[in-house]
Amino acid sequence: MRDHAAAQPFAGAQPILHLLHLLHLLPADNMSEVGHMPHATLQVVDTPWGHFAGGPGTSPADIKVLDDALKRLLAS
Repeated sequence: MRDHAAAQPFAGAQPILHLLHLLHLLPADNMSEVGHMPHATLQVVDTPWGHFAGGPGTSPADIKVLDDALKRLLAS
């Protein structure tokens, strides 16, 4: 059983971006975590790049999704 108490004190927005096609983490894992975080939202990014999504020379569409998510976080 995981201890999710550490996620409780955060009052601000908590965007969770799951990068689809990761080999060791499934969207269901993040959904479980989001359920324990009162201000969290989950967005699944469908990218073949995994942890390198948004890196130099990768997909411009992935970079836009990640940039937009950061802009929303900073604006909140």
